[in-house]
Amino acid sequence: GLLASAPRTTNEVVVLDVGALSVVARLKKHKAPVALLATEGEWLASSDLNGVVHIFSLDKLQHHAKVPLGCDDNEKVRAFPTALCFDGGRNRLIVALSTHKLIIFDVEALTLAQDVPSIVTIPPKTVPPCARVCGISAPPAGRGKLLLWGHSFLVKVDLKAPGDKDAEEEQPKKKKKRKSKAGTPEGAEAAATDASKGGGDGNNSTEACVWKAYEGMQHIVSLHPLEESQWGAPLLDDPNSNAAEVSHPSVATANKKRLRAAFAKGRAMVLTLEVAPVAIEKSLPQSFERKSFTRVQS
Repeated sequence: GLLASAPRTTNEVVVLDVGALSVVARLKKHKAPVALLATEGEWLASSDLNGVVHIFSLDKLQHHAKVPLGCDDNEKVRAFPTALCFDGGRNRLIVALSTHKLIIFDVEALTLAQDVPSIVTIPPKTVPPCARVCGISAPPAGRGKLLLWGHSFLVKVDLKAPGDKDAEEEQPKKKKKRKSKAGTPEGAEAAATDASKGGGDGNNSTEACVWKAYEGMQHIVSLHPLEESQWGAPLLDDPNSNAAEVSHPSVATANKKRLRAAFAKGRAMVLTLEVAPVAIEKSLPQSFERKSFTRVQS
């Protein structure tokens, strides 16, 4: 197996062969220290502190593409990536920007995705503008569905492909627009430039996406998807159990009918690591108590 790491003292990505305990490649495409890494299959994506995202081929151990985010290696960008994720074997890279936009890049076509919305704006009612997207997860069981998480939120988005019948039924008909040029590398760069500045839509069908925020999620440190083939069935697999009565706030408010339907249909499983409220209270200093003084009159 291969292990990718990014030393903070250099601008390179080091690929190690775990079995042979040796360095097999040093990928030197970045001009700033690398801050984010994401991998799936033969692809490795990396983002540096300048906001530049590159994709490398682990089979050939060479550079494959630069993701068009509307920035240059030598200039400061207005938006920078906060999370990277590959979309479950569909050769798509999802990049979350600090402007609360998702850039979906087709790795093989070397352009913005055409089968799903390529530039998606996160609704401010779903995720507060001050919150940062710390991670993205694409559960293998949920095709076209993504989980976005931060320290105080967990959101699911269902990407509706252009021309999707379900999306057309849910959304009112609108006037036809001119065909987007995002399907070409030049158009992808232009569309991503507008997205990084907080404008422009490109192939943006945000209104067709279905968003759902899970209540009661706080102090999330990490989130990892679980495959049922590897980890087994969910522990709470009985639809008639008291799963809806557990103490977690996000489950206590769930609708029992929807919960039973979800158990019957099957749902994607994820594992979250959260900080317990008791641990937070112990780690924080005690609140200052003002002492009462008696004024002495002379």
